[in-house]
Amino acid sequence: MSSRACWQTFPPGRSTVSTRVRVLQVFLLVLATLGIVAGAMNGEVRTVITKAINVCLQCIGIG
Repeated sequence: MSSRACWQTFPPGRSTVSTRVRVLQVFLLVLATLGIVAGAMNGEVRTVITKAINVCLQCIGIG
């Protein structure tokens, strides 16, 4: 059994993911983070928690 991790199986310097895909992944991560921060600053956290509580209570038959 080899002691190398599965991400170390490719030769050094050889990327398995193209640069275009990597840039798209980083862009979407930044966009999602900005959306979460914007929602939190807009006061949407309370709304989301309230709706989650209501759905949870309805699901178990209390609400």
